Parts: sequence; structure tokens; C-alpha cells
Amino acid sequence: MEKKTNVLLIVADDMGYGDLGVFSEGRVWTPNLDRLVAEGVCMQQHYSGSPICSPARAALLTGRYPHRTGAVGQFEIYGLDRIALREVTLADMFKTAGYATGLIGKWHNGALDARFEPNARGFDEFAGFCGGWSDYYEWHLQTNTTINKGNGRYLTDVLTDHARDFLVRHNTDPFFLMLTYSAPHS
Repeated sequence: MEKKTNVLLIVADDMGYGDLGVFSEGRVWTPNLDRLVAEGVCMQQHYSGSPICSPARAALLTGRYPHRTGAVGQFEIYGLDRIALREVTLADMFKTAGYATGLIGKWHNGALDARFEPNARGFDEFAGFCGGWSDYYEWHLQTNTTINKGNGRYLTDVLTDHARDFLVRHNTDPFFLMLTYSAPHS
């Protein structure tokens, strides 16, 4: 039996190409991220499906133009951030292929209705927030269906710890982990 490739997809919210040292002629110092670029797969010709958060994420998760996904805006209160239930996500595909699937961090593709949240969209595990914004220190983190109040730790560190835990627990399983930081978004 052929071993399946594990996939860790990291999304840094509002980070541009030139915000990494490897792509900025040394003007920015990001040695750990530069190492990920050197040792991982780096897509240098990837373009966002939209300049707006939710539609861009929907395009990434479905491979379709945002207006086809149902996510046409970032306003979760109006349901404009939702990926339509008819759409198939990357997580759905990986789960069907026998992978453990996880989302750690910012979802912003369906809040305020469990049918549109990560656990209903192909992710076995979720630790993050469904809406478009979270405070970096006074956060509320949803772990599957439970919401926990922050303890004052920096949100990026908390998300990283959840991702490490996922990787340790699934180190012998094929996995797809989508780690979606809210940083460097303001």
C-alpha cells in the first residue's frame, strides 16, 4: 500500500508575497517562514480568487470562482460569507480519501449556523473562530462545538499549539491540516 502524502496548508491573513524575506531581497527578516518555503512546496504563481477574505477563502477551499461558491462578501451577519451547501471543499475530498482533516484558526466561510461551520464542511476537527475577526489576546476559541474564553495568551501561539497537537495525534495517519492564522491582519 502506497503511503499517502500529508498536507499542511498555512494561510496567513492579508500577508503579501513581499512580506517574506525570501521574496523581499532581504528587506524583511523571516528565517522560519523562509525555511518553510525552502523545504516545502511553494506556489509562486498563486493568485487570490478575491481581494475580500471570505470569497478568497471559498475559492481556495473549493477551486471555484467565489461567486459560484455563494461566498460573495465578508459579512457573516447577513450570511454573505457562507460557502453554499452544494459545494464540495478540499476537506470533503481529503476526508473521502481517508485523511484525518483539521482546521485550526480563522474560518470565515459560515458563522452563526452550524450547517456552514467547519465540522459540517469536511473538517473532523476544528479549533478557531467562525467569523471574520478575533482579538489577539481576548479571544474566544471554538473547539468543535464548545466555545472557550481566552486566557490572555497571544492567539497566534494558541493556534500554533493546537496545530502541533493535531500533528502529534495524527503523526501515523494521512492528514490534511489547514492552519489559518488571523495574523498579520490588523
